[in-house]
Amino acid sequence: MLQLKEALQFLRDNDLKTIIARMNARDTHPFIQFLKYVVCGLGATFVHHGIFFLLSYTVIPAMGGM
Repeated sequence: MLQLKEALQFLRDNDLKTIIARMNARDTHPFIQFLKYVVCGLGATFVHHGIFFLLSYTVIPAMGGM
């Protein structure tokens, strides 16, 4: 719980440029690393599903598109 409070305090105390620079560092706080992986994972999931539905409606009509 203390680590969560420290991470939230860091986010409140710094500007966006500092936060992004810190996220790219190797010794980032574990909570911020977790958030980074969540954002990347959700982004990859949305891109994957978007491509799947686009192709299933157009190229390979698996979803009843054409």
